[in-house]
Amino acid sequence: MSITPIKDLGRDTVPENAEQSMTSGGDPRSGHSSTSITTLPEEIFIKIVQLSINPDTRVQDLIKLTTVCRLWKRILEGAPTLWAVINAAEGLGCLQKALRMAQGALLHIQFRQETSDVDLEAFFEPIRNRTSQWKTLLVVDMYQDWPQCFSLAGLESTAPPRLERLHLINSIPGGLSGDPITLFGGAPAPASLKDVRLEGVPVAVAPLRLSGLTTLVLTNLPHVPLREIINVLTESPALQNLELSRGYHSVSQDSELAHTGVPEGQNIHLTCLRSLILSGIPRSILHPLLAILRIPNTEAIRLASLHQQSPIQELFTADLNHLLPVLLRITSAADRIHISFYGNIYVSIAMGGFQAYWETQLERVSVFFEWLFPRMEARLKELPTSISLRECAHRPAQMEWFSSNLNVTELELYSNAFSRPDSTELLPFLSRPVTMGSQQCSSKWLIPQLEVIRCHLALPRDMARFASMVQERHSVVEEDTMGVTPKPFRKIWLAYRGPTWLVNLIDMEALKTIQRESKGADVYWEEEEWTGSYDELMSVIPIKEMDCDAAPESAEKSMSVGGDPRSGHSPTPLCILPDEIFLNIIRLSINSETPIQDLATLTTVCRPWKRILEGTPALWSEINASEGLGCIRKALRMAQGALLNIQVTRASSGVDLEAFSREIRGRILQWKTLLVEHDDWPQFASLTGLDSTAPPQLERLHLIHSQPSGPHENIVTLFGGEPAPPSLKDVRLEWVPVAIAPLRLSGLTSLVLSNPIHVPLEELVRVLEESPALKNLELSWWGSSASEDGEIAHPSIPRDQPTHLTSLRSLILLDIPQSIIRLLLSILRIPNVERIHINNMSEASPISALVTADLDHLIPVLLRITSAADRIRMTFYKNSYFAIIIGDFEFHWSTQLAHVPVFFDWLFIHVGVQPKETPTAIALLKCAHHIPQMAWLNSHFNVTRLALCSDRFSPQDPNDLLPFLSHPITVGSEASTPKWLFPNMEVFLSYSARPQHQARVASMIRERYSAVNAKDSTGVVPKPLLEIRLASACPPMFIIDIPVDENAFRTIQRESRGAEVYWEGQIWAGS
Repeated sequence: MSITPIKDLGRDTVPENAEQSMTSGGDPRSGHSSTSITTLPEEIFIKIVQLSINPDTRVQDLIKLTTVCRLWKRILEGAPTLWAVINAAEGLGCLQKALRMAQGALLHIQFRQETSDVDLEAFFEPIRNRTSQWKTLLVVDMYQDWPQCFSLAGLESTAPPRLERLHLINSIPGGLSGDPITLFGGAPAPASLKDVRLEGVPVAVAPLRLSGLTTLVLTNLPHVPLREIINVLTESPALQNLELSRGYHSVSQDSELAHTGVPEGQNIHLTCLRSLILSGIPRSILHPLLAILRIPNTEAIRLASLHQQSPIQELFTADLNHLLPVLLRITSAADRIHISFYGNIYVSIAMGGFQAYWETQLERVSVFFEWLFPRMEARLKELPTSISLRECAHRPAQMEWFSSNLNVTELELYSNAFSRPDSTELLPFLSRPVTMGSQQCSSKWLIPQLEVIRCHLALPRDMARFASMVQERHSVVEEDTMGVTPKPFRKIWLAYRGPTWLVNLIDMEALKTIQRESKGADVYWEEEEWTGSYDELMSVIPIKEMDCDAAPESAEKSMSVGGDPRSGHSPTPLCILPDEIFLNIIRLSINSETPIQDLATLTTVCRPWKRILEGTPALWSEINASEGLGCIRKALRMAQGALLNIQVTRASSGVDLEAFSREIRGRILQWKTLLVEHDDWPQFASLTGLDSTAPPQLERLHLIHSQPSGPHENIVTLFGGEPAPPSLKDVRLEWVPVAIAPLRLSGLTSLVLSNPIHVPLEELVRVLEESPALKNLELSWWGSSASEDGEIAHPSIPRDQPTHLTSLRSLILLDIPQSIIRLLLSILRIPNVERIHINNMSEASPISALVTADLDHLIPVLLRITSAADRIRMTFYKNSYFAIIIGDFEFHWSTQLAHVPVFFDWLFIHVGVQPKETPTAIALLKCAHHIPQMAWLNSHFNVTRLALCSDRFSPQDPNDLLPFLSHPITVGSEASTPKWLFPNMEVFLSYSARPQHQARVASMIRERYSAVNAKDSTGVVPKPLLEIRLASACPPMFIIDIPVDENAFRTIQRESRGAEVYWEGQIWAGS
């Protein structure tokens, strides 16, 4: 038995789960103290919950959180807006629960056909009547069922009056065919509507008379005339986000769109617009739109024209000169120009907040820059430029234009063995000055400012071609006709994108040539800095095997700002996150069992992550033997001089202990934490050097015997018999034969000793006296060994010399003989302790021998730690074991049940516990009912919960108490004063392996509540029950043998006056 972890969240919290409140769970030795969450303002707590719950399982998460404690339940169920997200993916039960809890709050409705567990009609039936509460409606992928969806939702005829956000999304490429659907019965959209997204859904836009919008997204809607879009924009001066994109196949067929006349001289002023995205729109529409839009404050412009080759000069004309100041502003903060060429026909340009993705011939790209040159010539010459050629022809003439007009400092050549053309064919033109066209007498270096080059090799022989380029480019010092000499490379990034079966043919000598001839450039292979090792060259190849076409993790990002411009992904704010916050997130995210493997994986995400993670030695200081020698060596290398936390657990059994010890023994000066589970301690101490050397910076020492039931070895002396280092503050020794006395422990903050039969109690008391700052103390002697040790059983400790531990917060004494418990409690002065747990199960002894005047100094402490208790929990087990939990005081004792009243008399008289004022939960586990003891508890406690638990193997069945709950009873000599047993009982639990007990419970319920006026001799009538929980208390393999007595359950449900009836933890619904 132990304290439930739920109590640790706050002093005034009580578990909602009846079983937990009866038997409680968790490790009493965990040492958790109460937190201050109960002092958090409710609005902040609610905000934390909003940010923490999963948006896809919001209601399910909220339901779980309401079971934490009554305080959380009250706050969460009292916040209707928390429950206002109606997601079909959570199922009909959650939907009904959310609607009930949301009350009158505005609703956010989400229906995604792919993830929905609810039929469309069943989903909209309960929310259709709440149209007046709709705030958001998001419907995704109804495919061909959009008319039915609108009909079932009532949108065909009714406009939700408070609707603010309408998102109707169909992901079928090209949208849906058919006549447009008219919403809201042809009436205008509500004035509250501010955010509209229609993607591929045939909705008639004109009747909605949209106005006052802040966001408008229209995608794949060929039936919407441009003049209607212009009307919406004119009526929405506060628009902040505008995205228009058309179906790739439908636009060319739409004659109305292709020849729409825009009124001359009409301009649309959108001074609030921050983001403009025009994608897949023909030039005949794109140009007029850009010509009439006045967007002086926009922060991002993204243009994409696909599947329609057209000269760029037809777009960037004098009509768009009003955009030049805007482009100048949104690109002013750019620190680089990114240009990417995809397969000879697609071009991507990114500068700061401007992105353009165009389907055009490559030679026409220069037109865009020539259009910008009158305003930005100096700026364009200064900005470093990155160019990426992805599976496209090398086009030296175009490269020469960029080389002459832009400051090209980075170049990426990407090819793979399964695609053509090959971008790496440009390599020979980088090796020497070249002549272009008719200028036979004029030779120039191509891209002389190039500092960083990335090359993805399609075939092993390409390595030699690249090495030749580097050797020739760097070996000559001749100037071209312009007097220019190429800069040496600063970084060279190489990767292999060819067939994996050819990887062994990679020319190792060529890679060495690259490193030798690169004049000190950093050479990287598969994103790892290459140091000249063939094993290193081969080891990273499999990482890329899964996708031969994939570019390196960060190359696309650095070259094209966020990857393919068609994806619509904008840069995330992660890049501006402070390093210390990012590192803290990483620390909280990685698996404590595999920290090095996780970190190694995270370093492959991108170069910034790699730089930050590998530049933080403390992150790599977790040395877990279970990760293997490879990870251990990498961790030690990356940790550098950081203090190490070393862990060897049972999961490390497959690791060569000798090899592991060799790796860490040389770093003994850096040990900070040593946590070891092992079974051969002399061997471990010898291999690691613990038998001779004390780690000078060790702060935490946890040694745990992995086979605590085995025989004890000879006592091990650590550190060569020298005292432990002064830095040692946390010691845990469990079943480990370590000599304590030579360590001269002092100044500890935490001490845990389990089964230290070789430790004299005098030495323990000395450690306590020299550790006045001790916060956690746990002592346990297992089995009967403690009573066999004469020195411990009869220590010569002066009882008139108290040991003051004013900082102690947790005291746990488990399975210690009564004489030792009494001695320790009599000499310890712990005025500020917050938790006391005493457990004596190794010997049966009267409680009266413990609770004597020697312990009166504990009375103020017990009064304080039990004062906040809102429930008393008692457990009786097999007639010989008793446990009680009051607040943060937990007491377990092996004794005869007749001795229990002595303990309570001491609590009532000295400590001041008021049992009649505090609700009490009682559990009888595999023990006889003992009517006299039950009558005594009935007289002295306010019993509100009762659990009767037995199994088919126990000869004593607590469920035999059931007949005595059916009517008033008499006990002993009080034959004339029958009384109801536990008249205030509100929750009843019965766990039994015997099927007949279901009928007995039904009989008890019927008899207890059938006679409304059945008062006992004191005029008391039993309260109706609020909860009745029944379950089978037997191993799972036998549960099938226990049928459910449905007649008994119907009787219980009928006679219990509205109580909630549960079977196996689920509400019984009659089946």
